[in-house]
Amino acid sequence: KMIEVPGEALVERAGVYRVYVTDGKTASARIVELIERDGDIARVDGEIADGDAVILEPGRDVADGAAISLGGA
Repeated sequence: KMIEVPGEALVERAGVYRVYVTDGKTASARIVELIERDGDIARVDGEIADGDAVILEPGRDVADGAAISLGGA
C-alpha cells in the first residue's frame, strides 16, 4: 500500500530508503521503496502505515531503537 510522507522524512543510506517513525520515546527505522517524489511529498511502499508518526530530518545520529526527545522551540 502506497503511503505519502513528507520528503524530509525520507532517508537514503547505502542505497536503502528508510523512514524513521516514533512512539514518542524511541525511533524505529522502517524500510521503504520510493515510488515517486512530487515536490515536498514522497510516495513510498513498505513497512509503514498510514498514521505512523514520522521523524522529519532525522539526521545521521538517529538509528533504529535510539531514544529520542520530542522537544519544542
